[in-house]
Amino acid sequence: MKTIFDIPDNFQVRFNETVAELLREQNKTLAIAESFTGGAITASLVEVDGISKHLVEGIVAYSEKAKINRLNVSEDILAKFGAVSIETVYEMSANLLSLAECDITVATTGYASGEKAGLCFIAVGECEGVHIFKYQFQGTRKQIIDQGVKAALFHLYKLLKKI
Repeated sequence: MKTIFDIPDNFQVRFNETVAELLREQNKTLAIAESFTGGAITASLVEVDGISKHLVEGIVAYSEKAKINRLNVSEDILAKFGAVSIETVYEMSANLLSLAECDITVATTGYASGEKAGLCFIAVGECEGVHIFKYQFQGTRKQIIDQGVKAALFHLYKLLKKI
């Protein structure tokens, strides 16, 4: 399991701009499916001028019904593994690749509060495959969400840099 400490503390400060620049340089498009991050990843990228040429959409699919209806997540997957699982985040990301007709996807699902607070799965996908990362964040609800955003953007950066 990865920890947020794998990511430099000051990374998010420039991250949204760096990701936008890489998308622009590579002429790639991105779609985002967010559950526990509630639109925060999309919001951080929208702060960057010119991102509209590369950001196809950001979907907040918070409920299971939204995951089924908007992202074609299988009801069987949700019933068997739950909304917060590797299987669910995989389907969120993989299905969005075809639904949004984009080059890259990012998807998140997790618990920002409650008994399992901090458990998070992040998927970053492209036509070559979907990469999934599991985290156990610590802190307040806001801190957990912020760490999830930071981690998701970091993995997007790594995918774009091919590192």
